[in-house]
Amino acid sequence: MSTVGDHHAVIESTATERTSLAWRRTAFSWMATGAAVARYFVDRPTDLRFLAGVALMLSGGAVWIFGVIQYRRRVGSLATGVVPSDAGGGLALVTLTVVVAIGMTLIGELLAVIRS
Repeated sequence: MSTVGDHHAVIESTATERTSLAWRRTAFSWMATGAAVARYFVDRPTDLRFLAGVALMLSGGAVWIFGVIQYRRRVGSLATGVVPSDAGGGLALVTLTVVVAIGMTLIGELLAVIRS
């Protein structure tokens, strides 16, 4: 017979899986976008747009690593029955800030190319 605690554990476990998959999707999309941007400007490795593509790929890698760390930490805590707080938001905020800055730079570059 299942108890309320078992039901809560199942909900937490599936939520942890969904969150892990979301981190992976985000990482893959950032890396793919960065690869596309960098590939387009590969003949100019000192161009800001090429460097922005490389930075997006590296940010995607950081997101992947952060997601794996969060997943392992949460799964380990579920085994003990204690659900941790969502610590680690600082790294997520820094990563998001980097990606927004890169995106704004690319938009600025695109607008400059369109106007000229």
